[in-house]
Amino acid sequence: MEFGVTLKAVIIMKAVILAGGNSNKIRPYWASIPKSMLPVFDRPAIEHLVRRLSRCGITELLIALSKDTPELAEFLGDGSQYGVSIIYFTEHEPLGTAGAVRAFHDMLDTTFLVIPGDCATDIDFAQVLESHLENKCIATIVTTSVTDKTEFGAIELDSDNRITKFIEKPLDSDKFSTDTVSTGIYVFEPEIFGLIPPFQNSDFAMDIFPRLLNNMEIVRGYQANGYWRDLGLMLGYRDTHQDALLGLYKLNIPADEIAPGVFIGKDVQIGDTARITEPVYIGNNAYISSGASIQGRSIIGAESIISEGSAVVNSIVGMKSLVGQNSRVSGCILMSSESIENESQL
Repeated sequence: MEFGVTLKAVIIMKAVILAGGNSNKIRPYWASIPKSMLPVFDRPAIEHLVRRLSRCGITELLIALSKDTPELAEFLGDGSQYGVSIIYFTEHEPLGTAGAVRAFHDMLDTTFLVIPGDCATDIDFAQVLESHLENKCIATIVTTSVTDKTEFGAIELDSDNRITKFIEKPLDSDKFSTDTVSTGIYVFEPEIFGLIPPFQNSDFAMDIFPRLLNNMEIVRGYQANGYWRDLGLMLGYRDTHQDALLGLYKLNIPADEIAPGVFIGKDVQIGDTARITEPVYIGNNAYISSGASIQGRSIIGAESIISEGSAVVNSIVGMKSLVGQNSRVSGCILMSSESIENESQL
């Protein structure tokens, strides 16, 4: 099923994807993989994002990379297979979120979107843009609600959704009267470049937004009507998969739904006495032995093997992993190419 969007108007818009970040927050598990390349249902997270932008009618993409993430450009190419065009910029030294966007300033002469490459979302970006244009402001921050504000940019809004206070990763979140935070998704007018110094490390959250508020500029918040998670956090990574299986995150899972909540990829082998309990995802070429059990909210990556007598419960098993005989994996996240010995309890 394709999850589409409702466009009120045809809007041509460019988006900048910030994809230079590494996986520091979930080290040592994925230390060498860019956050935007973390596998989500066996596909890099940024591929899901690019497909989402394309379905929203945003087809001109500018992607900021770091010198350590050349594989991303190799994977996405020119974007034509996704119905988009892509131009890349490589940071040889960290420029920060604002500095990386400024590198594209010659190509951004109209309203544009900025989005982190390591988020999972089904937000209708066309609606975000329409709201920004209707409110006529220099910047719009897409917001969501969370329990713990200390990992995000905490925001206070007035009755007109104008941002009155913004603090990145506040140490004392009790000082904020709301649970509203920034998703890292922004809409800007080109005038924003007047506030971003050239050839310097500059961050929207730490530098630009405080400057805008100090200058009494109008910066508005837009409450996201859709799903959003930060994949750079371990719990966000887990929840993204499970929420997609439950239909809370409207993602086109790359597999056939052979029964309600049971997603099976191509050339999967399942033993006659194996037990599968929804919701589950089993990727291409995976092998589930007879006597094995895959129980609800589990993801089995492509080419993985679940051996005889083993059970996987409420867990993510990365691609090309092996769970040995008579083992139990419960409430775990296994990275790609993990090997679990026989008779193990995780």
